[in-house]
Amino acid sequence: MTTVTLVLTDLFGKGVAVQTNAAAPCAGRPCTPAEALAMDLLRLCRHEAMRIEYASDALSSTNQLLRDLLDPEELGHAVTPEVRERVRICLGMGSAQSHLAGLSQS
Repeated sequence: MTTVTLVLTDLFGKGVAVQTNAAAPCAGRPCTPAEALAMDLLRLCRHEAMRIEYASDALSSTNQLLRDLLDPEELGHAVTPEVRERVRICLGMGSAQSHLAGLSQS
């Protein structure tokens, strides 16, 4: 599953800065549906934003940290179930509680 993150920052009267963990567009490079939609959004941003930063290291590091918090072989055992639940929601994975609720009703 591909996750593309866009961060829009108001530059207080100087426009908007856009950061993304997506690679810069490259003609002919295959992309997932999420990447294609992100590129469409970034194309719109190019006309309005002050600057666009592709492949942002900060976003990639943050995304990796969130994934490590869910991975039992990384930091998964070091966090509470509540933290794991919040991380799942941040990553767009949906709530684990909603899956468990459906199982208990069967």
